[in-house]
Amino acid sequence: MTQLSPRGAHFISRYEGWRDKPYNDSANHATIGYGHLIHMGPVTPHDLTEWGTITVADGIKLLQSDASVAEAAIDHYITRALAQCERDALASFAFNCGGGALSGHVGQAVNAHQDPTAALAAWNKDATGVEPGLVKRRASEALLFTTGDYGDGEPPLPPPKASAAAKKKPPKPAPLPADVPTPVPDWAWLWVEWKLGRAKYKGHAGDPDLRESTGAPATVPSWAWTFLKRF
Repeated sequence: MTQLSPRGAHFISRYEGWRDKPYNDSANHATIGYGHLIHMGPVTPHDLTEWGTITVADGIKLLQSDASVAEAAIDHYITRALAQCERDALASFAFNCGGGALSGHVGQAVNAHQDPTAALAAWNKDATGVEPGLVKRRASEALLFTTGDYGDGEPPLPPPKASAAAKKKPPKPAPLPADVPTPVPDWAWLWVEWKLGRAKYKGHAGDPDLRESTGAPATVPSWAWTFLKRF
């Protein structure tokens, strides 16, 4: 699995809150950095001692680790080679919207070597309707994907068509255990993110009130726990 680049993590971090010390998120779970879940339940004295104050660089490393679900979704749904800027743009999208979001028009456009800008732009709503912050994020992701511009004031990466990385055959992802269905059902990606408190469930890890919104069956199949352990 190709990791989210440090520059890609900084790109995502602009849309996430930052705290350099352990704190209780809105669901009362111990959290630090860019929404990294320390554990379920409130901050303990041990957490304060163990974590202390972290640097932004530490937070970026944690964010790269937390993006593993998004990276796994890219490996699962995207069938063509990607330049690093393309991969980082899709990681930001999947981190925010859930890995299953790549199974639709966005993933289809990417696999067909088409511009995914319009498909990305459609993911601009929250529970109340069109959300300006999501409109801005989708536009930035589209710009990053198509031009290599991270919006950080640094020179853009070479356009994807000129990138040697885009011409290489993508590495084969580690095979899923035999009992995990292919393709992985969309609800499984949301269920993982709900359990870990990531993407759309950030700050609500395991919140029982949100369990039903993942679409997971009442009795989660055994393979889903195997899938969860990959993260």
